Amino acid sequence: MSVLSLCAREFATKHPEEAARVVGQEPAADTQLLLGELPANIAAAVLSKMSLTAAAEALSLVCPGHAAAVTTELPPGNAALLLRRLDPELHSSLFAALSEDLRDQLNRLLEYPNGTVGAVTDPEVLVIPEDLYADAAQRLIRRRKATVHHQLYVVDGSRRLLGYLHVRDLVRASPKASIIDVMQPATVQVLVSSRLASIVSHPAWRDLDASPWWIRQESCSVF
Repeated sequence: MSVLSLCAREFATKHPEEAARVVGQEPAADTQLLLGELPANIAAAVLSKMSLTAAAEALSLVCPGHAAAVTTELPPGNAALLLRRLDPELHSSLFAALSEDLRDQLNRLLEYPNGTVGAVTDPEVLVIPEDLYADAAQRLIRRRKATVHHQLYVVDGSRRLLGYLHVRDLVRASPKASIIDVMQPATVQVLVSSRLASIVSHPAWRDLDASPWWIRQESCSVF
């Protein structure tokens, strides 16, 4: 790797916002060279600091294989927003290069219109079955820590939302405490079809940093 590439990587790693401004102002050839040289996780961090239009344009300049690797490093909601802004041919080639699991996640987001809650949520959030005890739930979140939010969501056998609890409450609970006894009943539910602009002032944000939403009243994901 050249000294210039090493410097670019170091700069983008430590200053992703500044790197995003540089990428957004450079000619296409320089953008292609810079993003193509960066590891996928660092390139994703840079793209996440750019406007969606600029990020999609930058992503379109790198080869589909590297673009797919970068897309994989983005949260699914962000990746779906970028995909919506690519031209159909590039969208198809990039999408085909993704893993089957990620394609499934993105398809679940892309089926909802742009600008709705369903288009930007996390479809892989960890949920806790209602019939678990606290010790079993603790083992579950250790295995699935990558999908754990501060709030945990409790669902019934049909994945309908019943309640939620904070991770710290689960850790403090007696090992054989029932999840139903530890959780708080769900009082906030945002419909998947809600427009993003309409829920900005929702009172739930005073107490929560994430909110569950319904997919056709059948399962729970998080916004």
